[in-house]
Amino acid sequence: MNTRFHRAIVGASGNDRLIALYNQVLDEMRGYRLRSLTLRGGWSRSIEEHAAVLAAVEAGDAAARLRAAR
Repeated sequence: MNTRFHRAIVGASGNDRLIALYNQVLDEMRGYRLRSLTLRGGWSRSIEEHAAVLAAVEAGDAAARLRAAR
């Protein structure tokens, strides 16, 4: 789910270089992603954070998106 969320946002940019870089970073981080969830509060916190980012993107509120992504 998390990967699909990020792929959708990166893909929506239409920027082929960004998409390629994202895929490269994703491959490099594969072993660390699940471990980081346990350090940051688990799936429920991740879902809340992503919902806030999505709501800001849908509202076109760049400032709220930046706050939610921190």
